Amino acid sequence: MREDMKVKVQLVLLFIYYNLLPRSHLLDASMNIAGLLYMVTCGTHIDIARVISNEMKVIACSGVTDFSRPKCPLAYPAL
Repeated sequence: MREDMKVKVQLVLLFIYYNLLPRSHLLDASMNIAGLLYMVTCGTHIDIARVISNEMKVIACSGVTDFSRPKCPLAYPAL
């Protein structure tokens, strides 16, 4: 997938993968990542704080109740 993209779009995609919506694998992009990629490359104003907040909410709501392995990776370890 990345071989078909221009360099600018590849850089934006890597920024999304590593900073906004961290993922454990980088081989494909889900619809929300593809939509965000499109909006960023088109120059649409995006509330990045809200994107990160929503991602953290999804991770927090996934919950671990029995101290087993978590369903989500630690997305923002510095926070």
